[in-house]
Amino acid sequence: MEPRARAGNNVGKMNISHNELAQLLFAYGDVKSPLPETVRVLDEILTDFMQSIAFEATLFDLRLAPPPPHSVLAFRSGSGASF
Repeated sequence: MEPRARAGNNVGKMNISHNELAQLLFAYGDVKSPLPETVRVLDEILTDFMQSIAFEATLFDLRLAPPPPHSVLAFRSGSGASF
């Protein structure tokens, strides 16, 4: 079963900074100051996408699933990946 809903303590909270999402939207042709609702929806979409990737990677082969510390490093902003 894939977890689609956010955990109870994360409901209504942003996981990615407003500034980074606004810059991402601007880079793809949106206005320089997007609506807060647009940024919130993009945050939910990207968070859901990253959770889905992690979930599918774990299901791919449960015996070779990366341990939690490796998963955390893959999604950290300081790991060189741009989210």
